[in-house]
Amino acid sequence: MKRFPRPGAPLVIAVVALVFAATGTAAATNLITSRQIADGTIRMVDLNRHLVVRLQSAHGPQGPTGRTGATGKTGATGKTGATGKTGATGKTGAAGPVGPAGTSGAHAYALVLHGSSSPSLSRSKGFAGVTRAGVGTYCLTLDPAAGVDAAKAVAVVSVDSSSSTGAGLDAQWGSTSASCGANQLQVDTRDGSGAANTISFSIIVS
Repeated sequence: MKRFPRPGAPLVIAVVALVFAATGTAAATNLITSRQIADGTIRMVDLNRHLVVRLQSAHGPQGPTGRTGATGKTGATGKTGATGKTGATGKTGAAGPVGPAGTSGAHAYALVLHGSSSPSLSRSKGFAGVTRAGVGTYCLTLDPAAGVDAAKAVAVVSVDSSSSTGAGLDAQWGSTSASCGANQLQVDTRDGSGAANTISFSIIVS
């Protein structure tokens, strides 16, 4: 069974007033005042059914909206979630542009062996041959396919100690050639006594 809220003193007074109005002056001598009713003793079941309906259906105007309450404290930070799965591998990007051409390497190189009677080339590139123009003077002929201009070439010469004999060995390249032809490079070799034919050397041309 649905229970109704217990009425307060003001409601009881209003009920009594309605009862008095309904019964007229004949019941005035039997009027019950609020002083004669203990708080909380009148229940809905003690009232007339039609009166209860009228009391429940009567509503006053809606009151104004109350003020917004104070903002509550920020809650504690939650635990870090589990690490997600690794995503799928992305597609391979487009190939980048071709980089600039690198610096050219040696255009010509050779190991010149002095030989007992005539010199020879070994491990060579860009040279067509070698001759001895005099004691300790070698003329190296450039191969035209190497595209090297003897007049503009720069060479580095070094003594090959493994195939040379004597002491104080030296090998030198000159930027001008006094004993060799137009398409040749000249190298002079010496030992401690002077020009010598017993010295082998390597040459690199850029």
